[in-house]
Amino acid sequence: MLARFYLTRAGVESTGGARKQEYLDSAKYFAADVINNSPYKLLKNYEDLFRWNEKTGYRYDNNSESLFELQWVFTGPNAWGTANSLPEYLGYSNNVAFAGWAGSKGATYWILSQYEGFEKVSEDTLRGRTIDQRLHATYMLPGFTYPDMTMRAGGPVVYPFSGTDNNFVAIKKYVIGGAQDLGANASTQHYPNDTYMMRLAEMYLIYAEAAIGNNGSTTDATAVNYYNQVRQRAGLPAWNVSGANANGPLTLDVVLSERFKEFAMEGMAWYDIARLHYWNPTKALNLVNSQYRGLFYVKPDNTSDPSKATQWTINKTSWFEFKYPNATEANFLLPIPAAELSQAPNLNGPVIEYP
Repeated sequence: MLARFYLTRAGVESTGGARKQEYLDSAKYFAADVINNSPYKLLKNYEDLFRWNEKTGYRYDNNSESLFELQWVFTGPNAWGTANSLPEYLGYSNNVAFAGWAGSKGATYWILSQYEGFEKVSEDTLRGRTIDQRLHATYMLPGFTYPDMTMRAGGPVVYPFSGTDNNFVAIKKYVIGGAQDLGANASTQHYPNDTYMMRLAEMYLIYAEAAIGNNGSTTDATAVNYYNQVRQRAGLPAWNVSGANANGPLTLDVVLSERFKEFAMEGMAWYDIARLHYWNPTKALNLVNSQYRGLFYVKPDNTSDPSKATQWTINKTSWFEFKYPNATEANFLLPIPAAELSQAPNLNGPVIEYP
């Protein structure tokens, strides 16, 4: 928590767009302390972070990578408020959750563009595939198959292909199936799986971002190594800062993109953007406002049997009117409530330092 705190505080106390170096150094110190002096270790397989199947004895709760998580216990179908209901709000149908209320919730075109292997073939189209394990573990493209989930599907869940000019890339992360997969330890709005609040992977990426600091990029060997621990665990090749096929120095944009993919659907992205806004508001606003948020259409190259698809084409839906956000400074500030201002108008005055 101190590593996360100091990385944020470095921006809160920035001067002229430069983060405070002593707090960047503190973020590195505490992140490295956890990495090197704690018993926590990254899981070898990213998808194991979100796999749960009582039949096979596999449960991800309190694994070697989890630093802090919300603990949930299944206590029966009538004990409201004592178990995890999140899978119900994320599952796209009752094939993967008892109710599955999230038939219109899923990935954005923008987040899909972050995965390496999906190439921009025009202003409105992405095409390709990725070896990044995090996509399959986080979102469902048409044809993605999940052997651990069999509820009401009569076999492994295969996300279907549908639509003519728009469809959804459903959410997989935290969706773990139903009673058939969980040894009867699930019912409507009642699931036993825990919710991550902090994982060791964040310590690696905090160190990398703090090492970049105010320089825009870094070639620091420790920072690059920590970044690569996260990247290679996802199945991607190492980031090389030098050599014949070098990627170049490690930049802030690269680390932020890694965070967006690593922690997608874990409630982290807004905090990352708010942290950025403290010291570089222009970059934060551009990051939000450049994200395409309209409808799109994902089509596998094998429409008759999407489970055998080798690549996907993702097209923006031309007729959909809302395309991009229009975030302003006001979106990053909570106004002083009118009731308080009416009683204490000086709250609107200039800040006076406490003596």
